[in-house]
Amino acid sequence: MPRPQRRVRATTATRRAAVAKPVMRDASQSDSAMVELPPRSSPRKSVLGVSNALNMLSPTASSKSRKPMSTPTGTPVALTPSKDAGQAKRALSTALPSAIVGREVQMRAIQAFCQHMRRPKGSRSLYVSGAPGTGKTACVQYLLDREPSSVAGRILFVNCMSLKHPRDVYEKIAEQMKLKAGHQRDARPMIERELCQKRNYTLVLDEIDQLESKGQDILYSLFEWPYLSVSKLVLIGIANALDMTDRILPRLKTHAAEMPVQISFPPYDADEIFQILSDRLNQENANADACLIKPTALKFLAKKIAAVSGDVRKALDVCRRAIEVTEIQNRKRRLQNGPPAEDQCIDVPCLVKIFNEVYSSRVTSSLQDNQSDLPLQHKIVMSALLLLTRTAKEVNMGKLQETYTRICAKRQVPHLDVSELFSMCQMLELRGFVGLKRTKNTSTREAKIALRIDDNEVEQALQDKALLSAIINDSTLIR
Repeated sequence: MPRPQRRVRATTATRRAAVAKPVMRDASQSDSAMVELPPRSSPRKSVLGVSNALNMLSPTASSKSRKPMSTPTGTPVALTPSKDAGQAKRALSTALPSAIVGREVQMRAIQAFCQHMRRPKGSRSLYVSGAPGTGKTACVQYLLDREPSSVAGRILFVNCMSLKHPRDVYEKIAEQMKLKAGHQRDARPMIERELCQKRNYTLVLDEIDQLESKGQDILYSLFEWPYLSVSKLVLIGIANALDMTDRILPRLKTHAAEMPVQISFPPYDADEIFQILSDRLNQENANADACLIKPTALKFLAKKIAAVSGDVRKALDVCRRAIEVTEIQNRKRRLQNGPPAEDQCIDVPCLVKIFNEVYSSRVTSSLQDNQSDLPLQHKIVMSALLLLTRTAKEVNMGKLQETYTRICAKRQVPHLDVSELFSMCQMLELRGFVGLKRTKNTSTREAKIALRIDDNEVEQALQDKALLSAIINDSTLIR
């Protein structure tokens, strides 16, 4: 009897193991996409397990199914366009686009320069200028990446904003040339010897205006490299300032052959911004299956961005942020009320709110956070800095202190010395009003200071039109 009992128990265990994990297969799924049911211990639990498995395979639970499911009453339930939203956010990134829109004239001008530089007497330096977000770097990178045959030799690309000091550019270029410079001072002569070996190089310096230095010796050396003996270097400089070569590098005018070809990029207009946004959203059918952003909302945003700055990057940021906010709202609505008839489509009010957040004034937010007005000394410094920066991008602390002292004398207000004035400017920098530059080897009077806000924001921060007007209209303050 013991042996039959063991045989029965083994048979029962085998049967339970065989039915412990039954598999349900959906007709639309492959062999690899199968769902395991929980172990069946009773007929009632088995029915519940099958029901749960069917729920797992339903279209509402699977994000892979794109077809809407009908409710018992026949009302269609739209799925969340998460896939479309993800594609749209990728398409709206500020990375290099798959096609350049609205810059055909500038692209042809760059291509013409690349063809002209192949001639023996052709210009070998190019300066691309324009306001931020106008497509300067994108056009140059597109040409280098998609049409490398149009440029000469090996491509070297340096973003000068990433450099701690202007002289670091030599070390960065030597590194990309795979030259081993033992010391920073050895990098420049090594590069010049390499250029005299008749090797073709195309050097692109983005934000080249960050290389300004005392005497501008760094910028002059860079623009002279293409014209060294037997040098085959082509230099492409990119910056925001339209008059950099005239204002900072006047000596280049004495050698007409060394003057770079200049191509300017105007701000985008409303039609171009709308075309860019529409083209990005239509990439990979990102806006085809589900309405993410209404065309009327895109047109409204394009007009607003064009009126403010023409910076297409701001338009891309607003659209991407609007999609993220709408996704969160749709998710909350589904959790609270169940699957809606359709997800919310981005309209004008949503873009207006995001636009105001992106372009919100740092001055306004700073004053609202502090809930106080600026002290009189701060107002005088801001007014003096606005007066001085009308003719220069930035000034040194010595020049600001002289102008500030004259204003205080005229208004019979005690003035601060240069060290106290520098401490006050550091406080203004923390509030986002000004920017300070000071290296270890420079004195306080040689430190550079520049405004980070425009004229309207200065007026809003001061809240004293009479004082501001009296200072900026007094020509005797500048000597």
